[in-house]
Amino acid sequence: MDCHICSREFNSKRKPTCASCAQAVLYTPRLQHVRGLLDREKHHTSVEAVVQPGRDGIIAALPQDVDLDTITAGIRKDTRRKAIDEQQIVEARIDNIMKKTDELRQQLDRGKQWIAQAREGDVKRRAEIAAERKQLEKEKPRALDPVSLASSKARQRQEKVHNRTVDARSLLCRESALLAGLERRQGSGGEVQYWLGGVPIFDLRRLARIKPYEKSRVPESEKEGRPKSHELISTGLDNVCRLLGNCCHYLSIRLPSEVILPFNKDSHATILPEEIAYKLEAPFNSEAATNKAPPPTTTKAPAESNFITKNAPRPLHITRGLSRLFKENHFEYLRFTEGVIFLAYNVAWLCTSQGLSTINTIDDVYNMGKNLHDLFLGDDRPRPPLLRNISSATTRTDNSRRGPSVSEAPRLGAWSHGTAHHSLSSADAVRTIREWQAKLPPVSGLIENLQNILNHEIAGDEWDMVSVQEGEEQPENDQIAVLVGGVEVDPAMSIMSIRPSDGAEDDLVAKAIARQQAHRNEKGSSGWMRVRPRGGDG
Repeated sequence: MDCHICSREFNSKRKPTCASCAQAVLYTPRLQHVRGLLDREKHHTSVEAVVQPGRDGIIAALPQDVDLDTITAGIRKDTRRKAIDEQQIVEARIDNIMKKTDELRQQLDRGKQWIAQAREGDVKRRAEIAAERKQLEKEKPRALDPVSLASSKARQRQEKVHNRTVDARSLLCRESALLAGLERRQGSGGEVQYWLGGVPIFDLRRLARIKPYEKSRVPESEKEGRPKSHELISTGLDNVCRLLGNCCHYLSIRLPSEVILPFNKDSHATILPEEIAYKLEAPFNSEAATNKAPPPTTTKAPAESNFITKNAPRPLHITRGLSRLFKENHFEYLRFTEGVIFLAYNVAWLCTSQGLSTINTIDDVYNMGKNLHDLFLGDDRPRPPLLRNISSATTRTDNSRRGPSVSEAPRLGAWSHGTAHHSLSSADAVRTIREWQAKLPPVSGLIENLQNILNHEIAGDEWDMVSVQEGEEQPENDQIAVLVGGVEVDPAMSIMSIRPSDGAEDDLVAKAIARQQAHRNEKGSSGWMRVRPRGGDG
């Protein structure tokens, strides 16, 4: 603020220098003092009006000749009336509160009565429920007896039907095996041989030892009608596939690797790996796929090469001896070994699923003839009688007769994929198969092991066993008879003359084997020697 006389700006730090500056400085405190006095007067008037009614500002404004007693009496009367009105209002509120209280008490009483009635009803209901429960417990056996009897009869009928089905399956498989010519023979040297359809079922480890009959010590005139080694192998595998197809149809079983039986476009059986089994819509023509070597490693046809190597069925027949096949068409040789392993694994899997617990090693898997004979003809138990009349007795059935337990030894035909009773898809069957698979290497390991065995046999094929009588002159190299593990068959036997029901050729084969064994047992110098090739080169 500036002084209008000295024109100086003053504030709290600068002191006034003239009268005008002093007035300006004192102006604000004077206003505050006036305000304080006015507030004091106002409060004083209010206090006077409260302490001494009638002496407030209004009374002070009245003329001097007014009757103050009359005014005071009126004020008191008005104050009393206001007090009475306020008292009436309070009493009315109290009455309303009391009414509400009475109503709440009545509601509370009614609630207590309802609770008491509900408790009495609950007690009665509990008593009724207890009585009904006791009555139900008394009537429960009487009501459940018909149901238990019906369920036990149903279980008995189901068990009888299942047993008859198992017996029928076992009988069909046994008769199919007998009609197919499955039998066990005792060789002249004491070894056990298994035959099917008049053809031996060779152990997979001996496939490389089967030699062509044109090299055997027989006249040239008798060699023409004899089957070759690859013909015996192919025919034996076809017979095994045919028997497996019939028996798996009777048993309602799906093997891990799908076996494709011969049809109009493929004259030999083939087999699909487990990865692609039962996924092809139509039969696969394997003539071109099995005889065609894999394409060279180029970038032209990767899809075709992948299809041939993975999706093509594995052949179960060969067109030449195994040694020649190994040298001339190694690709077909590898696929053939895979196919026979898939077939042998199918046979072992089928035996294990039907309760045969003798296949625990790799050698057991390779011996398909023994496994088939033990499965279909190894159990000579008589067929149990079929009980056709179901008892109508009212006695309860023991819980132990509800069905065959998993711990019981299963028999041929008990487990299958076609029934819910003892299904091979159940957890117990899957666990049993997995426990059996844990004892053996995977299929790839079986294939590798068999290929190693056959490769070793083929690599040592040049070392042959020769037997020469004492005192007999050594013939020329071209006339030396060479036979390693070969099976001589009578000239009258050929692939076209094999019949499962005919036993004439079996006698001829047995005689030929006996002659061969007798020739080996003759006195002479026996040993391993290196045979010089026919070309004359050492």
